[in-house]
Amino acid sequence: MRTTRLAHLTDAMQKKRLIRFGNPFDSDTITAYVQAIGPQFFLAAIVNDDIWLNGFACFRITDIRKLSPEPYADFIEQALKKRRQKIPAIPHIDLSNISALLTSANQAYPLITIYQERLDPDICQIGRIVDMHRSHVSLLRIRPGAVWDDTADCYKLRDITRLAFGGDYEDALYLVAKKLTASHIASLYQATQ
Repeated sequence: MRTTRLAHLTDAMQKKRLIRFGNPFDSDTITAYVQAIGPQFFLAAIVNDDIWLNGFACFRITDIRKLSPEPYADFIEQALKKRRQKIPAIPHIDLSNISALLTSANQAYPLITIYQERLDPDICQIGRIVDMHRSHVSLLRIRPGAVWDDTADCYKLRDITRLAFGGDYEDALYLVAKKLTASHIASLYQATQ
């Protein structure tokens, strides 16, 4: 099954073909362009329900269900073209393992979104990584009102099912939020030691 999924993802990536897929944690389907494939995760440029490109997400290959070519690809691609939306350049994200994925996304984007869908499919955590450990990551969360938490929280790497970044919501939060200083991040790093 994994081999078949991997073959379909690779084909879609090489042909720049829109795909549609689901996962066991969400009743909705996702429309996206596959941009890169790693051993456990693949990187996708997301097309939202309003037919706009909306950032990137990395999904675990083993979680993919009902993978198929997007049945409305012609319509979606015409709408994107008329809106002057182009498939974005592939960001410099390291898909070799979950630690590298988190670290590279955190370096490339001001905010990242972590999903732990096996634990709670309806919750995600948005913020900045302040420390990376062998088995967990420390994330300084930002709240829906664009307010930073006072302390970082730890999340087990094995529980992370999806990572998103560069989307409109993350961008809006970052635009409004008070910017973190290097000394504040350093103090949070020291607190996680």
